[in-house]
Amino acid sequence: RKISPPGSKVVSPSNSSISLVNDIDEQPWRIAELKTKDGYIINKNDIIYNVLNDGDAVVAISWDSWMASQAEACRFPFLRVSRLDFVDEECKWAEVGRHSSDKIYVRIGVGTSTKRLELLDVEDVKNFTREGQHKAQFMSSKRDGNEWYANITLIVMVGKVESVILEVKSYSDPRPEIQRID
Repeated sequence: RKISPPGSKVVSPSNSSISLVNDIDEQPWRIAELKTKDGYIINKNDIIYNVLNDGDAVVAISWDSWMASQAEACRFPFLRVSRLDFVDEECKWAEVGRHSSDKIYVRIGVGTSTKRLELLDVEDVKNFTREGQHKAQFMSSKRDGNEWYANITLIVMVGKVESVILEVKSYSDPRPEIQRID
């Protein structure tokens, strides 16, 4: 589903950021991707005046539409950790793998539904240069004093990503399932 509300416009308050301004019932909506009419995907690292000209039309893709299309392209998992939760009878999971567009994906889901998804290209991975642990994705929920969570952490050593840790804990088990890929 593409969103193109009347009266929307792209506002570039500086040379390095972009925002979409709208007034649809004053309801916030999540934008997952911005594209030009000719299909160029505006990267979060792009400098706006290098990729857009005055009068260019920009298409905003809703989060739900983007998630549905991208989740289908996450076909090559390297590692998946899952934990069946006996409280709500749903499986919680975390996964890292190769997206069909040759990006690395990290995603978290419940049952058969992807709830969080991040696509990392070469530049994104190169930006992880500070030594230590960096959360790539995290999701949690609490109920009746119990918590479930899924966490994907990138381990950076000597300026590059050396390993990835996936951790999933259910409401019904206090011990998380943890796996690491180097």
